Amino acid sequence: MKATQQRTLAVNGINLSVHSAGPDTGKPIWLLHGFPECWHSWRLQIAPLVAAGYQVWLPEMRGYGASSAPAAVDAYDLLTLCADIQGAMDLLGHTRVSVVGH
Repeated sequence: MKATQQRTLAVNGINLSVHSAGPDTGKPIWLLHGFPECWHSWRLQIAPLVAAGYQVWLPEMRGYGASSAPAAVDAYDLLTLCADIQGAMDLLGHTRVSVVGH
């Protein structure tokens, strides 16, 4: 696996932990994990995507890893999860991205 950098972004009322790899000039691709996995489940895809010129973004979705984990169950609805990622993209200046999820 290619080494990643980790940062914490304040978005949508939480702290979102995001890992990234690849050139700053690469087209952003966001790899979103599902339940019960984590960003690391994408480890085999990182190096090939970076080699293809992508800037790979791997968030730890809310409730996972170093991201905030609100206690309220309704804090995990689909629109809120999407708002977390949209907020991160906006903060990073990403206006055109590819998104892959499972």
